[in-house]
Amino acid sequence: MIDSDLAITRMVLFEVGQLERPLVRWMAEMKQVDPRVFDKLQQAWLERYEQKISSCYKITQQPLLQNVTLAHMPLAAAMMPELLNRQSLPRPPAWYRSFARKYQTNALGFITSSFLPKPVRRSDGSYYNRTPNNLREYFYSFSDSGTSLPDEKWFDQALQDCEKMERDIPHLLWLAREMVLREDAASSTESMDSRLELFQVPEAPQPSLKTLARYKEHLAKPEGIKDLEFARSFVREAFESSEKILTSWHLLKQPSLYRAAILPRFVRLVTGAVSRTQSVRKVAEAFLLSPSLYSFRFGGGENNGIMRLGRQKGLRYKNPPPVKSVKPDCHPCSSSLSSPTISSDIIAGCLWMIAAAADAVDLEWLLPACKKALAAEDVAIFNRLVATVGLIGTPDAIRGMVRLRARVRHATMFNALERSLAKAAAASGLTTVEAEELLAQEYELDSTSCHRLNLPDGYAAVLSITGSGQGSIYYEGEKGDRISKLPPFVLEQEKCKALLKSMRSDAKAISADMLVHRYRLERSWLTGQTWTLRAFIERWLIHPLLGWLARRQIWLVAEPGGSIRTCLFGKEATTVYDPDGNKAPPLHPDTLLSLWHLLQK
Repeated sequence: MIDSDLAITRMVLFEVGQLERPLVRWMAEMKQVDPRVFDKLQQAWLERYEQKISSCYKITQQPLLQNVTLAHMPLAAAMMPELLNRQSLPRPPAWYRSFARKYQTNALGFITSSFLPKPVRRSDGSYYNRTPNNLREYFYSFSDSGTSLPDEKWFDQALQDCEKMERDIPHLLWLAREMVLREDAASSTESMDSRLELFQVPEAPQPSLKTLARYKEHLAKPEGIKDLEFARSFVREAFESSEKILTSWHLLKQPSLYRAAILPRFVRLVTGAVSRTQSVRKVAEAFLLSPSLYSFRFGGGENNGIMRLGRQKGLRYKNPPPVKSVKPDCHPCSSSLSSPTISSDIIAGCLWMIAAAADAVDLEWLLPACKKALAAEDVAIFNRLVATVGLIGTPDAIRGMVRLRARVRHATMFNALERSLAKAAAASGLTTVEAEELLAQEYELDSTSCHRLNLPDGYAAVLSITGSGQGSIYYEGEKGDRISKLPPFVLEQEKCKALLKSMRSDAKAISADMLVHRYRLERSWLTGQTWTLRAFIERWLIHPLLGWLARRQIWLVAEPGGSIRTCLFGKEATTVYDPDGNKAPPLHPDTLLSLWHLLQK
């Protein structure tokens, strides 16, 4: 967009506002006469017109009469007080009177001419000449409370939106503009970005092997890394910018994004019309000639800056695939040939490219995105996100999915998460249960489930587990005694701030992990899970986090001889106690252990 084109567009829209505002005032005056004045004028004219057609052409079938007459109602009917048995009606703006006199339909010859003296045929090739079908539809295009068509205020807001969108969400703006470009049949395929084709994938919650192979092959090309960075930025913008965008991929329903996307095409349309007509006024009048295309009444709410323009048709391919035949028995109402269209929903394609790259650094934002999709109950997006995390498949990815599982209540989302978790574990040569236990994070805790961090000037912070499994921090003074808080001269040091921030993050993560581990342990009652003594010691008792939890449970012991008893474990992995706290004999190496339940005897 160049400055001269922007200036011309603003001049046209200023003129549009100058024409529309008097019309809105006149509509208000008309409705003071009667709140349903336009409906009554339409009905009266239709009755009169049907009588004339019936008498002249001997048409008596009522459905045919209605189809013929409604489509050819002149706007001049709004200035005929005799239709309402009145002497006069409020006088409309001069431009409307002129427009109504020139308005010509394709109705039956002299009958229409009797209502419209000096008819003037309009140019059939004009993009703007989309005259409304009837009187009521025309006036419904305008709001009673203000501007319904784009004017100079809309234009100024669109310029601000362009600047803001290009700065804040450039990748989403790219997609929105690509949608507008490909919807417009007049736009050249040379100006389209082939990246939209790159991210077209089958509609499925998980990628096929063929899709992953295609993206892996593309990543090996010189432009592959650049497209991968685009995919990352696009998905991150989508999840960080708006809940509405997250839950609905109708980008052009977002007023600010729509204005920023449609403005370049809108400017081309207006400046092209001015170039052909050599008149700002004529182009402005064209907006009033076909208001339904540009009215905000059709944008999902009045005056929200969204028009029908740019939201009408399917998107075109840059290089369209061969047209496929459609079986008539499958689509009896459609043509035998279907024109292929491209999808604007590229989030799945972006995620599959990220999955093909399998870079662990992406987990830093993918896992929070999973939580956001879970909170929004967006099943499709959540399933694709966890599939991506599962394909990355690192220990951190498995831990992240295990934490997510404790929050999921939706059956479809839970099943998708379980599948991704199982695949990630299998890729590591483990079952899901083994992965959950072997990959449990330790947070640098020692055998006493504590982590002591030395701070400046002899002070220390100690991370420990308290209560029912919450991460907690306490402080020690220079002499090793526990203190309630650190002195200000210690807290103000940058090194101390960074260390404490990391420890607080670990304390929060420990609390979250302990909830997950408690849930897994409780679930073992239902699954009937058992552990051999060796596996139990390796995976639970010597683990600083799981060991803290295991030593606070009662365990059911099934020994090789068939005897069954309950026991508790002490600080040492081989130290066993009975439920009364008395030391018990060591367990046999072939012992099987399971979590004891109160209902078990």
